Amino acid sequence: RIEDTITTYYQASAALRVVFRTWGKYIRAETLSKTLQSKDPPKDAYVETHDLNGVQLRLGVRRRKD
Repeated sequence: RIEDTITTYYQASAALRVVFRTWGKYIRAETLSKTLQSKDPPKDAYVETHDLNGVQLRLGVRRRKD
């Protein structure tokens, strides 16, 4: 639902972590994420792993309950 907000978790290389820090405000706005967290997602999160030209990115999202 459009009114839902989420927490986005990511595990990435150092270069991709810089992207998340640099573009975090934009990423949060586009994904309705209240926070971006560089850590393992909780067990109840939806998780995907992507290969970006040989660089691995693991993303997890979880709807916030507040």
